Amino acid sequence: MASALTIKAALRWPIQTLFIWLMLLSQMSLADTAKVVVMTSYPQEVVSQFEAAFEKQYPQYKLEVLWRQSRDAMAYFKSAHHPVDVYWTPAQRNFVQLEQMHAFQPLNIHLEGLPATLNGFPLREEYTLPS
Repeated sequence: MASALTIKAALRWPIQTLFIWLMLLSQMSLADTAKVVVMTSYPQEVVSQFEAAFEKQYPQYKLEVLWRQSRDAMAYFKSAHHPVDVYWTPAQRNFVQLEQMHAFQPLNIHLEGLPATLNGFPLREEYTLPS
């Protein structure tokens, strides 16, 4: 059985990635909606901590969490379902497929002070926003 320390170490980079994306989303203008949709395959025990912290920091937004395993997530994205604001999963292959589908939209925010990569994984495309 895995110890809590091992599980915590295994989740370190995905958790850091989620925090960065939630910070980026918090800077976006979401005037039309007060809901942020997050799709993930991580368990409730992990996600609920982030949900509580995000809603405490940004009470004007409500997180809606959709739980989908990797294969089910791709089926969801390929169908005509409602949009997802944040996709949080360790399934790197899904991100490649989503990029090939042109499923990502630019955030149109300045990313100064945020790293370009996290543990070797790019967090953004190589382009700059106009000033």
